[in-house]
Amino acid sequence: MVNSLSPGGRFGIRPTRVAPTKRRSHRLRGRRMRGTSKARLRKAVGRPWQTDHDGTIRAVALIADRAPSAGSEVAGALRAVLDRRLVRTLFQPLVHLVDGEVVGFEALSRGPEGSIVEDPVTLLDAAEDVGRLEELDWMCAATASRAARRARLHPSTTIFLNFRPGTLTNPCPDDVAEEIGRARRRLRTVAEIDERDLRQDPAGALEAASRARADGWGVALGNVGATAASLALLPVLHPDVVKLDLHLLAEHRGFDAAEIETTVRSYAEMSGAAVLAQRIETTEDVLSARGFGATYGQGWHYGRPAPLLPKNHAPHLQTGHVPQAPFPLLRRSPAAISATPFEVVSRARESAPTEKRMLSRISAVLEHRALSNGAPAVLLACFQDGRSISSRLRAHYQDLARRMSFTAVFGAHMANLSLPDIRVVPLEPNEPLSREWNVIVVGPNYTGALVARDLEEYGEDRHRRFDHIVTHDRDLVVEAARSLLGWIGRSRGV
Repeated sequence: MVNSLSPGGRFGIRPTRVAPTKRRSHRLRGRRMRGTSKARLRKAVGRPWQTDHDGTIRAVALIADRAPSAGSEVAGALRAVLDRRLVRTLFQPLVHLVDGEVVGFEALSRGPEGSIVEDPVTLLDAAEDVGRLEELDWMCAATASRAARRARLHPSTTIFLNFRPGTLTNPCPDDVAEEIGRARRRLRTVAEIDERDLRQDPAGALEAASRARADGWGVALGNVGATAASLALLPVLHPDVVKLDLHLLAEHRGFDAAEIETTVRSYAEMSGAAVLAQRIETTEDVLSARGFGATYGQGWHYGRPAPLLPKNHAPHLQTGHVPQAPFPLLRRSPAAISATPFEVVSRARESAPTEKRMLSRISAVLEHRALSNGAPAVLLACFQDGRSISSRLRAHYQDLARRMSFTAVFGAHMANLSLPDIRVVPLEPNEPLSREWNVIVVGPNYTGALVARDLEEYGEDRHRRFDHIVTHDRDLVVEAARSLLGWIGRSRGV
């Protein structure tokens, strides 16, 4: 199997496969090393290695032998980079596919040239290992912003900056704050969040997007195509740009790729978001990108990452160049607010009283709809009091979660509740959300919500009365889902 380095991903370098395979291997600098842990591979960066005919045993032995010195060398180089602010920024052009016009650039960071941490993956992993990833993110953003300002780009030229969600939800270091402030005022900036981060922590990604929009930035979701599981979260995150990874899409069978394409097209049509294809390397890739509905693209076919200088990106850095098809930035979506789903929906719909037994039936219908519409969906539910969750209900929700893209349950007295594959969010008994019974489903093909508030009338449990609303209005359901996901951040102190 042949490996190559291709633009894309967080720092513009991503190892790719010519032929798809179900088993993923760790890769370093374009070489494959099977059967080793990511941590051991990290420590081998910058050191030569040797493999047996199967590429496994000899590599592991060498990594084990050299890990201490390699690890300390990388750590020392990282400290120098962070303490002396030594990152470099390269820029890859983003083009309009119809005419090839450059309408923006993605900023891609590197360590000092020739150093052991020049490779962006090494730099990123080392910073993560020592707990300085957020500092590195802000430093890279400040360096890129300074270079973009000095290039005197037209105000409609868009600069994409990569961030981990945790970076955007925390303040930047004091010494780069002034440059970040200039970027907020003077550059047309889009904060790019990786699809994997959205899939692993929807609430964190949502909070990060809200912070970026509060600063006047757009939001992009990058590297879409690894799985269809995260696509149900597109309307919740509400990105201005969706970046499709052509190489990841090529690994899917026909139906899976078509499902991703259809879902992204649907979101773009309803929201007005732009679709950009990543890793375009050939004329055939351009045709594939257009076939997937992309109107923008990036990749080696249009230019490799390089410093933002006229000799590298002329004529697009010429004074007065005005992009004719700039990226559209959507109107700001509502932030993840502290209102409850019932409060959100009741502002637009009238509630009606009903009994608990009816809520159980409506909930069952919504849960069934979540399963019967093909693509994985997001399922959010409020149980009021975790002590009332029966073993049967636990088993039911665990079964649902295995077929959802993301499932979260909320309620009081749930701190010690363990439900595999489900995000459990404990609430304080006196919080207003603890009074609500909510079931919210957001999927590519279906949205629906039951929101109800306990009237706190005492009597037989199944006859307890609630004010309730059922809605299938997509915008209203998505807003209710956003509000509920915001409570995850509140519960962990974000």
